[in-house]
Amino acid sequence: MSKIKLFLIATAIVIGIGGAIASRPTALCENQTQYFQWGTSYFPAGQYGTDYVCLSSAGVCTFYRPNPMDPKGYVPCRTGTFEWVELKRTGR
Repeated sequence: MSKIKLFLIATAIVIGIGGAIASRPTALCENQTQYFQWGTSYFPAGQYGTDYVCLSSAGVCTFYRPNPMDPKGYVPCRTGTFEWVELKRTGR
């Protein structure tokens, strides 16, 4: 009986540690600076919803740099088609 108790306690500890590690907050790519690709170059996209949106499609909308020290390290982040938001004139 004590071997079963010991097994259950050990299992509970392992599951608890695994759950704590799995629920640890990670830096989402959406929180990083976003870039759009134009030809073979990448440019800062601005703020999502204000400067650009990603329309629903199967392509890659924006990229980010997980390692800023790597000049060619652009990785896909948002899916869709990149489109600039039109600026509305206020009449001034």
